[in-house]
Amino acid sequence: MGIVQTEIYGHRGASAYRPENTLESFELAFKMGVHAVEFDLVPTKDGHLVIRHEPELTRSTNVQQVEALAASAVEGKWHSHNMSLADIRLLRAVEPDPELRPASAEFDGQFAVPSFADLLAADFAQDQKLIVELKWGGYYFEKRGMDVAQMLADELTRGGWRNRGEQLVIESFDYNTLTRAKAAITPLFEGVKPVFIYLTANFKMADWGTIEDAVDGAAAGGFDGISFEKELLTHDLVVYARGKGLIVFGWTLFAEEVETTVEEYFAHYLQFDLDGVFVDHPDLLLNFVDGLA
Repeated sequence: MGIVQTEIYGHRGASAYRPENTLESFELAFKMGVHAVEFDLVPTKDGHLVIRHEPELTRSTNVQQVEALAASAVEGKWHSHNMSLADIRLLRAVEPDPELRPASAEFDGQFAVPSFADLLAADFAQDQKLIVELKWGGYYFEKRGMDVAQMLADELTRGGWRNRGEQLVIESFDYNTLTRAKAAITPLFEGVKPVFIYLTANFKMADWGTIEDAVDGAAAGGFDGISFEKELLTHDLVVYARGKGLIVFGWTLFAEEVETTVEEYFAHYLQFDLDGVFVDHPDLLLNFVDGLA
């Protein structure tokens, strides 16, 4: 691979500069030159997938200010799976961390909350790589009778996305959800790559004995890759995963974490020779990598 060959992915778009998971954030990331954008999908009650990081919408939208949606709240909270797509169309995106990211917060209320279908149809997405994360699968949505893996397959079948040259990577930290997505989608669409997201052992969904066990599980599941939280990265781990035939991603780089220089921060994580890395400030990382070429 090599540092300058590591692909750079806009995490929820260019989320340091625009409210995350909006078409405007994705378009800006592609204009900056990213190899792909990553985004998150959650379901609506009428069977659509919308682009939000979590189903509870208070932090990332203006839902509390939309009078027409007051009756959609359940115990004072608004969740995508209790709302229709028409309800979602009434919302506008906001920056979840305005004190941390005032540049993004300047655009609060200006952008719609998009559906997955909206992104597939967007002009700027044609011939681009899209990295889908299926959120909260088996342990949350499945218990509510919602199969997000099958919903994704249905959306892709309806969308005619293959005619637009878009490439698709599917991620999930829920192993069983990713397995179902692979079974539902890969027979229909050649080249879709499932990638398992490994989370640290203190996270409730991470029930692997060791991190190597998770790598083995990803390979045994027929997945194409595995994605590691950046603090877990070591050269040996990357070599081990590659030895199992997996591509390796790392997540997520935040310029706000920098304690020395941005260059030292990026260089530390790029030394692991990853296939791809997720970043909230894609322009800064792209400029750094361009300087190494």
